Amino acid sequence: MIRTKAQLIAELQAGARLSGASLGRPSEPWSYEVKRRDGTADTVHGNAFWAAHKAGYIRQIRGSWNFGVYALQQPSKETS
Repeated sequence: MIRTKAQLIAELQAGARLSGASLGRPSEPWSYEVKRRDGTADTVHGNAFWAAHKAGYIRQIRGSWNFGVYALQQPSKETS
């Protein structure tokens, strides 16, 4: 399991793909996963996803209210 923002960013920089999906109904939590180029996958902790998203490191490139694919981008601002 990927638990920190730094681990998530490292996976994305290595070419992994991040996706997220609702677990059923809109009121249920989301599940996030990275898929690596070698075909393996790993679960991403929701706090790692939200920390990276809030810092501006990832953005949604495709999706709807119950599914999303995310890409790495440069942070929108410097954080200290």
